[in-house]
Amino acid sequence: MNKRGAGEAQQLFLFFEIIIGIAVAGIFIFTAIDFDSVSNVNKIYTEEDLNLLTSTLLAAPGEIEYNYPLRTTYEITSADPFQIEKSLTVFSGFGYYNFTLTKEEHATQLQVT
Repeated sequence: MNKRGAGEAQQLFLFFEIIIGIAVAGIFIFTAIDFDSVSNVNKIYTEEDLNLLTSTLLAAPGEIEYNYPLRTTYEITSADPFQIEKSLTVFSGFGYYNFTLTKEEHATQLQVT
C-alpha cells in the first residue's frame, strides 16, 4: 500500500540526514583541529605558567629577556597576576605570537611587551 508522496518524503528526509551528517562531521573535525576553542585547559595552564615564571624571572640575577609563545587566541588582560582572555574567532587559534618579559639588572618589576 503506497501512499502518494511517500517517495518524495523519503528523499526529503534523506537530504536532511545528509545535511545534518555533514554539519556534525564538520564540528568534530574543527574540534579535533582546534581543541582550545572548546576547552579552557590550556588557558588555565598558561595563566599559572606565566604567574610562576614571573617570580622565577624576578629571582634570577642579571638582565633577562624571555619570549613566551602564545596562541593568537589568547589576549593578556592584566599583568599582576596574569589573566588571559580567549577570543572566540574561528581561525585565531592557528597562529602564535611572542609575549616578551624583560627584567633589568637589580629591578623589582618585569616589563611586559
